[in-house]
Amino acid sequence: MHADVILRATGAKSWKQLYTHGAGYRVVWNRDRVTVHVVHADPSQRGQYDPKRERVLPKNTSLIEIVKPILDDLRVRNLLVQH
Repeated sequence: MHADVILRATGAKSWKQLYTHGAGYRVVWNRDRVTVHVVHADPSQRGQYDPKRERVLPKNTSLIEIVKPILDDLRVRNLLVQH
């Protein structure tokens, strides 16, 4: 995916702004596990995966349990919109 598309879709003016004020996640399904990766801004304001916040779950984990670490992270960052 082209960088301009991601910035336009998020409304961020730069990668620095996106990583400073946004949140990023990657969910990877492997043969025997599901891994949830959390992106944070490093000291240079670039996106980096945070190994301390990575969650490795069994492959048969429900979608609700996979999304839970993402929602928890959004709450901690105060980025979750409540209805």
